[in-house]
Amino acid sequence: MKLKLKVENYNIDLTFKPSFLSSLYLTRKPKEWSKIAGHLAFKLNFKQVNNALIVESESGLTLEALHRRVLLETGLYKEPYEYLIQDLPSKVKPQVEALAKTYKGVRLPYAPLDFKYILVAATLSKRVNYERVINWCRSIWEKTNGRLDLTIKLTKNELKEIGESYQIFQLQK
Repeated sequence: MKLKLKVENYNIDLTFKPSFLSSLYLTRKPKEWSKIAGHLAFKLNFKQVNNALIVESESGLTLEALHRRVLLETGLYKEPYEYLIQDLPSKVKPQVEALAKTYKGVRLPYAPLDFKYILVAATLSKRVNYERVINWCRSIWEKTNGRLDLTIKLTKNELKEIGESYQIFQLQK
């Protein structure tokens, strides 16, 4: 099923990149993201072309359910936060305007059905930079075919292949 959404003041890369939700996705090209873990893993793809977000899904969801899910996971469930700057107290307006200029089109993605997956990424982030966490998560999803329940079955050697940091070895706990 294909779905095309008109998007205004939106950037999928800037929205996903700083988010732990991005640990559930793989990107090979700018503005193209494919889900590799969690609910709808391997069944949801996003591609932003100018002011359009093209969604491809083999999820079996109804069009309405898919649309709701896409709005949440892309952060498009709310209007651009830049529109709300005018309502802020003048004391913080300059800082928020500077952020809006630097990170134009950022939204807050939300995946309620993937809470445990995102918790894994957040847990791994203890004293580690974002890129390392994302790489660890992608290695974990690759070894478990995107299934969180299989992480408990990873052997000590498989965990070492992912990384030798204490965060990796605490994951199964």
